[in-house]
Amino acid sequence: MTSLFIWSQILAGIAMLIYIIAMQIRSNKMLRILMFVGGVINGTHFLLLGVPQATIIEYVTGSRWIVSIFTHRNSIKLFFIVSIMGIGLIHADGWVSALPVIGGVLGTLAAFTPNDRNMRVYLIIALILWVVHNILVFSPIAIASSLFFLISMMIGYERFYHHNHVHIYPYQPVHFNTKK
Repeated sequence: MTSLFIWSQILAGIAMLIYIIAMQIRSNKMLRILMFVGGVINGTHFLLLGVPQATIIEYVTGSRWIVSIFTHRNSIKLFFIVSIMGIGLIHADGWVSALPVIGGVLGTLAAFTPNDRNMRVYLIIALILWVVHNILVFSPIAIASSLFFLISMMIGYERFYHHNHVHIYPYQPVHFNTKK
C-alpha cells in the first residue's frame, strides 16, 4: 500500500467522525459548519486517491454548506447545481461518475432547504448514492464513512422527528409528548 492511500484513508476516517457528529446536532448553523469541514477533508481524501471528479464535487459541495448559512436563495442553489453538473460533464468517466453528481445535486437541494427534516431526507438519498460510488472506486474507509454517516443521519432523523411517534422496535417503550 502506498502512503498516499494510507493518508487518504486517515482523512476519510476524520471526515467520517465529523459527519457523524454533525448529524447528531440540531443547530443548523453548527451542522452546516461541520458539513463544510467534513467536505473539505473528504475532498482531500479523494484527491489523494486520484479521483478528480469526486474531489472537485466534494470541495464544491463543502463550500455550499458555508454559503447556505447565509442564504437559501434559489439563484445560489442553481449556481451550485449547475457547477456540480458541469464538473460531472467535464470529468465524466462512465456511469460510476454519475453517482457523485446526482449525490451532489441532492446534497445541494439539502443544503439550501431551510427545513431541517427535508434536508435530512435529501441527504439520506444522496448518501446511498455515495455508498455505492465508494464501493465501486474501492475506498474502504470512505465506504465505512458513508455507511456510518448514513446510519448517524437516520438515527438523528429518528431522534428529532419520530422518537415519540414511530415504534421501530417491538419492545420500544412508549413515550408521550406532553408538549402538544
